[in-house]
Amino acid sequence: MSEQYIKPNIPSKSFCTLPWTHLNIQPNGDIYPCCMAPYNKPIGNISKTTLEEIWNGEDMKNIRKEMLSGKRPETCKRCFLLEDNNIISPRTHHNSFFKDRIEHFVENTNPETGEFNEFKLKYWDFRWSNRCNFKCRMCGVFSSSKWYEDAKVIHGHDSETKGVYQFNINGKENVFDLVDKFIYDVEEIYFAGGEPLVMDENYLILEKLIEAGRTDVTLRYNTNFSHLTYKKWDLFDMWMKFQNDPKGSVSLFASLDAAGELAEVVRSGTNWPKVEENLKKCINAGINVVFSPTVSLLNMYHIDKLIEAAERVGLNPNSFSVHNLLTDPLYYDIRLLPNYLKESFINKLKNYKENGCPINFKIIVQKIIDVWGDYINQEFSGDRFYWEKELIRITEGLDNLRNEDFLLVNPQYTEWFADIKKRIGNGII
Repeated sequence: MSEQYIKPNIPSKSFCTLPWTHLNIQPNGDIYPCCMAPYNKPIGNISKTTLEEIWNGEDMKNIRKEMLSGKRPETCKRCFLLEDNNIISPRTHHNSFFKDRIEHFVENTNPETGEFNEFKLKYWDFRWSNRCNFKCRMCGVFSSSKWYEDAKVIHGHDSETKGVYQFNINGKENVFDLVDKFIYDVEEIYFAGGEPLVMDENYLILEKLIEAGRTDVTLRYNTNFSHLTYKKWDLFDMWMKFQNDPKGSVSLFASLDAAGELAEVVRSGTNWPKVEENLKKCINAGINVVFSPTVSLLNMYHIDKLIEAAERVGLNPNSFSVHNLLTDPLYYDIRLLPNYLKESFINKLKNYKENGCPINFKIIVQKIIDVWGDYINQEFSGDRFYWEKELIRITEGLDNLRNEDFLLVNPQYTEWFADIKKRIGNGII
């Protein structure tokens, strides 16, 4: 997420524009107020209800009512956790993006009931399926169809869908019809998945927008940059129609946590040379590319290599976000690390800033020291012993299934892993 935003006037400290502009649908059909809401608390499912029925259902009305009164809705706690740690949240971004609409939203909402009868989805985030060509270690079958076989072994998961979720197949309404219905209302679209670049819906929506003359829309993607062509479509050519519209734009948030060999282990399926080639092509064309690594113990110790890759491809240092801190699954949470590794990591960053860091990225490294250094020393929120056992179980399980070696690319954890195994006993693992 870009840190370049305008702070708008808002009616309360907890206000967010999303309950007035948006509903999120996940690949399994679950409906949420936004993608930051807890995944175990959907407010509906597309197989049982329509989005319009959800729009002024009790959950959405209560969220609006609480926001207008200054209360923090429980479903919004992830954004507030970020903000309480001085980290920019999606709430911040969307309040800035829709700042000119806030007065209209407030004036047309009943503050006693939270009812807002203008059903127009101006921000789309429809996760059409979990189709993906990667199986990242911090992910799972919920967001990646590639995870299916591994999930059966690691977690005992199985499903009749063979791991592929497509919410629009058995929905009460055809959500794709809403693309036509709101095509002249939409202002921002977020494509995520799964991997959106291997979903037909991504390209079909772009075709509809282009045909309707709506290249003035803001497009945002989370993508692994594995390819820029798919089936009959040249995605780069399609993007440039929006990029060249004075009112349109394309922003690509790179699903990249590491560079080189580490990237290929953390995000299995990565071909790093090809990814780097695609990054350069987009950046050289003036498309806004943002590095927003998911900060976990999988990648944090070697963030210097990702910074150097960012410099090689010509990334603007202001487009390197340090705020995407992983909080789930807990066995990858950086707060789980023992104190000696935390201290070692911070010391490594400080030394890197002074010796070897590209000069334009020194300010980014200082932000990492400040933001990650504060977060890493907060109290771990789970049963440490249990989650250390899970870390070993998952790591060794994936290494065996994928013929990979996690400690080969993260050797700094060798002593810690040995200590965990000694404490829990070989028979438990």
